[in-house]
Amino acid sequence: MRTASLIEESGCLKVSGILNFVTIIKLWEESLSFFTKQKSLSINLAHVTHANSGGLALMIEWVNYAKDLKKAILFEDVPLHLQSIIDIAGINHLFKKNHTESIAQCKNERSVTLD
Repeated sequence: MRTASLIEESGCLKVSGILNFVTIIKLWEESLSFFTKQKSLSINLAHVTHANSGGLALMIEWVNYAKDLKKAILFEDVPLHLQSIIDIAGINHLFKKNHTESIAQCKNERSVTLD
C-alpha cells in the first residue's frame, strides 16, 4: 500500500507513510489548515517509511508557505533516507541545526529548523 497520512496532535503535525509525488498532493492540501491555525509549526517525520525527491519538494513547499505566513517551522526526526536526498541536493545550508524556543516541539531527539 502506498499511502501517507497526517495527524495533528498537541500542536504538532505528525506525518507517516510514503512521501512521493503521488502522496504529497494530498498531504499538501490536508496540511494547509494546520499552517493557518498554529502560531508556530512543528512537523514530525518519525513515521515516514520512504521518501523520494517528492518528499523533499513537499518540505520545501511547507517552508515557503511558512515564510509567506511569517511563521517559523521545525522538522523533527527527519529520516536518514530523506536527509540523504538533502545532502545529495546540496541544500544543507537551508537547515539550521538549532532549536527555536517559540516552537512547540513534538518530543524528539533530532530536529532541524527551516526558515
